[in-house]
Amino acid sequence: FCDKCGSRFVRKRPNKPGSNDPFLVCQRFLKYGKDDCPSQKIPEKILIEKTAETIGKKALKQGKLREKIDSIRVPEQFHLVYILKDGRRVNVYWKHKSRSESWTKEMRKNASEKAIDNRKENYYGICGSD
Repeated sequence: FCDKCGSRFVRKRPNKPGSNDPFLVCQRFLKYGKDDCPSQKIPEKILIEKTAETIGKKALKQGKLREKIDSIRVPEQFHLVYILKDGRRVNVYWKHKSRSESWTKEMRKNASEKAIDNRKENYYGICGSD
């Protein structure tokens, strides 16, 4: 649940081509925008990772989420509060991984080559070619 407005978070996929990593977003934010609710998106990978850390990978793999977790609150950006069935509240903080950490050597090489080509095009476009 979103602690900013009380709405539930829903799972969405990005509309942007080439990006299909699902995320969770507040329903009110989705419907009315950030002026109505200033909450942020939570990448599904992060939620799964933090949930496994909180209840254990074994419980997560066995599908025991509903047995272990009563609810998950989102009080602010990069902060989750797991309310467990045994009454405990577990505060978990996360951050986005840097893009540089997610790039493979091939991706870096391709980006470098593209940047060099763009610089050449810009240079020759300005100076003209002989």
